[in-house]
Amino acid sequence: MGLPSLPGPSNGDYAVNTNVVRAGNQCYALVEGGPFPVEFSYELESIARSNLGGLSRGFSAHPKRDPATGELHALAYQPGQPDVQYIVVGIDGIATVRCEISLPHMPQIHDIALTASSVIILDLPVTFQPKSNGPSSFPYLWNEQQEARVGLLPRSGEIQNSIQWFQAPDAGCFTS
Repeated sequence: MGLPSLPGPSNGDYAVNTNVVRAGNQCYALVEGGPFPVEFSYELESIARSNLGGLSRGFSAHPKRDPATGELHALAYQPGQPDVQYIVVGIDGIATVRCEISLPHMPQIHDIALTASSVIILDLPVTFQPKSNGPSSFPYLWNEQQEARVGLLPRSGEIQNSIQWFQAPDAGCFTS
């Protein structure tokens, strides 16, 4: 069930029910899989949808805050889209897409990790398969044909063949 109509940019009328973050001077409710964040008040009233000043499509429910810079880092995916976006939200609350990463098997990238120089990408065998389980079921399923791998992307987002990929044991990640 979606939210009542809210002002601001929209990429779907989805409920946001997974996580809460502060970006700039605002608090936002987030949900997995691509919808824009929803700004809320200190009384927990939904105010407006937000593209964080720079997103053309959704965000992530589990951004990671860099303790040194205060920036939020995220990999955002959207069901049915063949790529993910590496997004950084500055301390001013404005988002920039640093790069797009083409992953044609459309994985569910639920979480990331940060090092001082890299974003750790978890490209795992849970992939978008909307017709496999019926029209009203969860569209992400285990994919036996997809090998698990871990990627190291420079935090600058320079993608020209800069992701280092490493084979990993088959696994799934659904934690925050």
